[in-house]
Amino acid sequence: MKKFMAYVSAVLLSGLLLALPQAAADPNKHRGKEHHKHSAPVHRHYYHKVGHKVKVLPTGYRKLLVRGTPFYFNAGVFYRSSKSGYVVVQAPLGARVNVLPAGYVSFTVGVTRYFHVNATYYLKENDHYVVVAKPDGASETAQATSGSNEQTPLVIYPNAGQSNKQRSQDKFECYQWAVTESGVDPLENDAAAGNSHYQKAYTSCLQGRDYTVN
Repeated sequence: MKKFMAYVSAVLLSGLLLALPQAAADPNKHRGKEHHKHSAPVHRHYYHKVGHKVKVLPTGYRKLLVRGTPFYFNAGVFYRSSKSGYVVVQAPLGARVNVLPAGYVSFTVGVTRYFHVNATYYLKENDHYVVVAKPDGASETAQATSGSNEQTPLVIYPNAGQSNKQRSQDKFECYQWAVTESGVDPLENDAAAGNSHYQKAYTSCLQGRDYTVN
């Protein structure tokens, strides 16, 4: 009987030892799945504050010269070089960019139409957008316009665990592709963001990059 009990104990101990490495290899396996299920990001953009430093500029940046001073622009953010890399700065007046990031607000003061995004105001001149000073009455007008044109945000889930940087880049590139494909640009027409052809093109592009869009 003692030999039998010793044998049973040995079998149970062996099974326990075999299970330990598997459990240790992925202690958050089930918890991780639960976390991802409830963490789908909303289609909104986060902008780094002035003074934020990066070692490398984001993919797709453009170099700009403003009154002889070099700046770097990407997705609504302006950078300047620093000793340790690059630092986010306030948008320089007079800077000219060829496209604004999604999420802008457009409004009019008198007969002049302005664009506002990431605490920066723009005027459109030909094929560019020029950084200008904040116009009088801009805060109230921009807030009212934003409320009247607000659309239900898309929920975009990164199936492949794409980083925040990669998600921002993918959304911007899909915006550009959707504009070309649909022939409408949300930066040109406030109603274009809700255009079914534009939305379908934008959604298809993101789905092709392994995102779930609802």
